[in-house]
Amino acid sequence: MSESRAERDLRDSARLMVRAGLVPETEQEQVFAAMVAELMPDTDPTIMAKGWLLAARREYRTEAAAWTAPTDHDRLRAAMSECQRHDIPVLAGVDDVAEVRNRVEQAPTPLRGIIWFSERAVWDAVLGGRLELGLRHGTGHPVQPGDQLAAAVLGCLERHGLQGVVRPGAVDVACSWQRRP
Repeated sequence: MSESRAERDLRDSARLMVRAGLVPETEQEQVFAAMVAELMPDTDPTIMAKGWLLAARREYRTEAAAWTAPTDHDRLRAAMSECQRHDIPVLAGVDDVAEVRNRVEQAPTPLRGIIWFSERAVWDAVLGGRLELGLRHGTGHPVQPGDQLAAAVLGCLERHGLQGVVRPGAVDVACSWQRRP
């Protein structure tokens, strides 16, 4: 019996969810079961979710055991920690620019800038080795190539062994998302 397109898509989604690590493992089954229920309504979504997530986690741990240190993800975490120490907070898994704006407005002190990336951006980094970071000034205005904040973030990335390219409102970073289990 061959695998349907829905099954292939769901297996791929389980792999991406596990590798991205943006959904806490304690919540993955519930989130993934909802996806299964939508795409395969004639199955038991809980059983399917458990099985596919278990297989994805096993595959992920096996693959991660062969990674050398540091991974691009290790470098990215170090760079983002440095940015945060310089009043540039980092929001992971954020798709909504309104949420970014809200974070800037509610900061107790003025921010130098803010970085964020979406779940989709992480999936692109898992699959293709490129992570798009949204980047705005503390005023909320998007960065532009050549401005001071963009240069500072690029410098930070470079100090940690990553290369990036600035475009309006974002930095594209050459980065494989090899987050350790």
